[in-house]
Amino acid sequence: MNKELEEKNIKLIEDYIVSKATENTALNYKSDLKGFTTFVNKDLMEVEVADISRFFKSIEDLSYASLNRKFSCIKDFYDYYTYTDDYNKKNPTGRMKRFPTDSVSKTEPLTFEESKALIKLIKTKIKKEKSEFQKNLHIRNLALIHLLLNTGLRISEALLLTFDELKLENGIIQLVAKKTKGKKDRTVELPLNTIEYIKNYLEIRDSFTKGKVCKYVFISFRGNKLTGNSTNDMLKEYANEIGIEINVHNHSLRHSFGTNVYENTHDIKLVQELLDHEDVSTSMLYIKNINKDYSTSKLKTANL
Repeated sequence: MNKELEEKNIKLIEDYIVSKATENTALNYKSDLKGFTTFVNKDLMEVEVADISRFFKSIEDLSYASLNRKFSCIKDFYDYYTYTDDYNKKNPTGRMKRFPTDSVSKTEPLTFEESKALIKLIKTKIKKEKSEFQKNLHIRNLALIHLLLNTGLRISEALLLTFDELKLENGIIQLVAKKTKGKKDRTVELPLNTIEYIKNYLEIRDSFTKGKVCKYVFISFRGNKLTGNSTNDMLKEYANEIGIEINVHNHSLRHSFGTNVYENTHDIKLVQELLDHEDVSTSMLYIKNINKDYSTSKLKTANL
C-alpha cells in the first residue's frame, strides 16, 4: 500500500473513531480496523463484499466472540460512511450474518459467599499490610471492586470516571452520555459502604500521583489512569488467593451485580435499565434466581 493511500485510510479510521462513546471501544475498534486495512491492502472506500469474505476466512480460527467484535466494528465503520461523499455504495457487510454464539453467557457471576470472601481478603490485607505502599494499593482496590460489585458499572465507565461525575455528597455517580456505551446520561446510586471506601481511597490517592495531575478517579501507582488489563490481573490474584475456581475478571463483577438485582426483584426490565442494556435479551443472561425488592443498600454485597 502506497504512502498516500495509507494516510487516507488512517484518516478515515481516525474520523470514524471519534464517534465511539468510550475509550476502550475506540481502542479496540481502531486496532481491528488497522488489521483489516493491512489485510485488504486497498482504499477502504473501495472495499467490496469479496474483500470482507476473504478477511473473515483468513481469521476463521478466532473465537466467535472475537469474530463478532471485528464484524461489528467493520459493519459500523461502513454504516458511518454510507451515503457520504467518501462512500456512496451499500455497506459491504450487509449480507453477512453474525457468528453463532452460546445463548448463555460464559461469564460466571460470583456467589455471595465468594464476594464476601473477596472483600474480606482485601480488608484483611489493609489491616495487616506492613508496607504503606501495598496497603494503599489494597485501599484503592477495595474501593474499585466494591464499586463494580454494587453498581454494575462497565469497567470502562469506572476507569474513565472523573471527579466531575463523582457526587459523593449526593451518594451518586452522574455519568455523561459521551462516555457511556448507551450514549445517554445515567445516574448510578452508591451504597453507603461504597462511599466510605471511596473516601478512604481519596485520602491516600495523592501517594500515587507522583506530582502528576490525572483527571480520573482511579489511578495506577504511577499516577496514570488504571487499565482494564491491570484490574483484571489484580482481580485474578485476589481470586486465586481465596480459591475461587471460576475465571474472575472485570465483567464478573458486573455480572454479579445484575444477578443480585434480579434475585432481589425478579424484574428483568430493572436489570436492563440499571445495566444500560439496549436489548432486554442481553439482560436475560443475568437471570439466576428469584427474590423481591431492590435498592443498592438492600443488596447483600452492599454491606460487605
